[in-house]
Amino acid sequence: MITNLGIMDFEPKTRRMRVVALHPGVKIEEIHARTGFELLVADNLEVTPPPTDEELKLLRALDPERKFLKAGEF
Repeated sequence: MITNLGIMDFEPKTRRMRVVALHPGVKIEEIHARTGFELLVADNLEVTPPPTDEELKLLRALDPERKFLKAGEF
């Protein structure tokens, strides 16, 4: 699952949701604080790369009113 804070999957043995990557600038504590249940954290927690210029151009075209991609974020 991809959110505005990071990327999560399901741990295969327990089937519990697990954080596998954080978006730049996001701390694991923020994800825990904004989630209504306990999350596992991957042993090899990664940071997602920032979007490329081309990806930003496409995102901005899809959200011209900046409802999701807030001004100043990218």
